[in-house]
Amino acid sequence: DNHKIYVYAKWDALNFFKDKLPHYFQELNGDLGPIVGYQRDRSAPNSTIFPWGIIANQNLRLFNAGIANTFYYGEDLMLYYGVVYNGVQYGSDLYFGERFYHTHIRGTSFYDRLEAFYEPRIAPWLDLRVSLVFHMGNPTTAFPAFRGWQQVFSLKFNLEKLLNKYVK
Repeated sequence: DNHKIYVYAKWDALNFFKDKLPHYFQELNGDLGPIVGYQRDRSAPNSTIFPWGIIANQNLRLFNAGIANTFYYGEDLMLYYGVVYNGVQYGSDLYFGERFYHTHIRGTSFYDRLEAFYEPRIAPWLDLRVSLVFHMGNPTTAFPAFRGWQQVFSLKFNLEKLLNKYVK
């Protein structure tokens, strides 16, 4: 079992300052809060753990270019990632998405994900996003502080706008 609860406070400068920021700011916000996990290995009795940490997200976008940063400080939220049960290794079947919270360290550590992107609007219902994503974390014997980077190309469809245009 793997569950996470994330309670946060969000700050949105565009709404807070309304007309005081220049018009080219498209996004300027952040949030901060604790995240607590509940995990249990069903093959092992008394294996329930409650790892926790703090997440801070910051987003800045202007002229369709921006940065999105997620900083995590806390315990490894994916402690069962490498556990083997009946010859099957826990991994992506238990932990969906990126392995962002697998810090590879027992105890507290940090992990940082920085995305630099360009996202022009192709149509009212379609955005193109080209990104460079950088991963950093506590240095370990297996990994340096710089963990690696990715190049990402995405198409983002807004189905509500698309359906509103063609279905009346």
